[in-house]
Amino acid sequence: NNPDSPPYALALLNAAVRQGGHEAHVFDLNIALYQRAKAENSSNAWSTGHSQESPIEYWVNEDFVNEALAGHRQFIDRYVDEILEVQAPVIGFSIHTSSYRASVQVARLVKEKDPDRQVIFGGPYCFLNHEGDQLLAKHDFLDMVCFLEAERSFPELLGRMERGDDYYEMHGFGFRLPDGGIRNNVIDTIHRKEPPGTFI
Repeated sequence: NNPDSPPYALALLNAAVRQGGHEAHVFDLNIALYQRAKAENSSNAWSTGHSQESPIEYWVNEDFVNEALAGHRQFIDRYVDEILEVQAPVIGFSIHTSSYRASVQVARLVKEKDPDRQVIFGGPYCFLNHEGDQLLAKHDFLDMVCFLEAERSFPELLGRMERGDDYYEMHGFGFRLPDGGIRNNVIDTIHRKEPPGTFI
């Protein structure tokens, strides 16, 4: 929600996915909206100073997010078209508390435009100390949620999908099953019972 904190997680995941032998395309709608609003000298919710001066309360407020995005609807619509043009079968969102509400809107639009794309949420907001294991039940446009660090597990998931292997049993993920059911493969991190190599 501000330009002083670039999302380095996107760079890490990009590298991990490529190292795993997959093609990756990275889109940063946050900085695109910041640059657009700045160029137009319009109200710029993405230019509120240092992160310590940009209360997160704004970005968790649905009315604030709706108002911030309202003047950019056509731009966001075209941006989603650009994402879909790369023909990636899996489209992932790196979710923080401050980006959750906006990501929900964009992900829903992705699914409306192409229901065959697999949409996955990951990132800190999807960890189990937030809403991770509740997200699939809350949002019917979501296909998968990653509850843990994804630098190792996400490339493995993509590999299983590419090979046609069963991936619904993978630890640390939630899945919407073909029959519409939900499977959350929660790892007991509180009692340190996660499988070896789960954490980086």
